[in-house]
Amino acid sequence: MDSKQLEDIKKNLLAEKKRMEAALGSVSAPDKGEHVPGNYEAKFPNYGDDPATELEDNSPNEVADFQNNLTVTSDLSEEVARINAALVKIDAGTYGVCEKCGKAIDPKRLKAYPAAAHCMDCSK
Repeated sequence: MDSKQLEDIKKNLLAEKKRMEAALGSVSAPDKGEHVPGNYEAKFPNYGDDPATELEDNSPNEVADFQNNLTVTSDLSEEVARINAALVKIDAGTYGVCEKCGKAIDPKRLKAYPAAAHCMDCSK
């Protein structure tokens, strides 16, 4: 793979990372606790409390949407991590090499999924 192709892939990965992080921001917030830096914590939606009782009212819709936010946050966080790993490999000169068998990953696979860490044989 030549340097122009790698630069294009890197540009696309950075754009995809930005898009994923924007999507993460809509359902989660950066984890500020004592957890792993770079992780996100799903937001719990608040559709309004019961003013008559002044108690927090966790409606079934809030709970269901929170469960969805947990899933989406997990999926997007994992994809951002895969993108970051691919970017590190580009900078290290090891991009496009299967992590399991050490063979070159088919350029068609990398074009379809630039964050691929494994060749087709090893991803099965």
